[in-house]
Parts: sequence; C-alpha cells; structure tokens
Amino acid sequence: MGGGDDAGGGGWFSGGWLRGFNGDHFWQEAQQASLALLGIIFMYLVIAKGEALLAIVFNPMLFALRSTRNGFAFLTSLVSRKISPVGSTEPSIPVEVQTRISAKESVIRKWGSD
Repeated sequence: MGGGDDAGGGGWFSGGWLRGFNGDHFWQEAQQASLALLGIIFMYLVIAKGEALLAIVFNPMLFALRSTRNGFAFLTSLVSRKISPVGSTEPSIPVEVQTRISAKESVIRKWGSD
C-alpha cells in the first residue's frame, strides 16, 4: 500500500541489502560469513584430503608405539642374555655365512606356501 522500501525491506539500491554494511549487525554477519567459509574449507579438507589428515594424526602415534615396542624388545634381549649361560646349546651363525634372501622367499619361509 505505501512506500515499498519501508514495508518490504527495500531493494538492492534503496538501502535494504546495503544497509547491513553500515548497520549494527555488520560485525556479526562478517563473523558468520568467516565461520561459514572456514567450515567449508574444513569440510573440503576432511572429504578430499582425509587420508593426509589421518596420516598426520596416526603416523606419530604409530612411531611412538613402534619405538616403545623396540625398546621393550631391546630390554628383553638384554635380560635374556644375562639369564642364559654363555655356552648356550644353539650355535651362532657367523655374519659371513648369512645370505640375503628376497622378500618373496622371506614371506614363503615365514608363512609357508599355500
């Protein structure tokens, strides 16, 4: 019925949309827009780069677990050497006699051929 700007909020150039840039809600709207943009970027990283994010999280954890396991293995080998007698019944293989085997042969030796 009357002036459309007051009742309907106005148009693009009559101050309705542009009023937000000069009004009281500018910083709230800017913060919401920034958070929305950060949310979109985060979702992209999770969806598109999920493997890399998992690697960033899990690789240090696996390294720490592996180091702990190796430390315990070293300690148990030290303890077992002190407990076992010097002249053990198992003959030790000289380093010169040991030969390198392929990965396939190592797997077959460990797991057997099916």
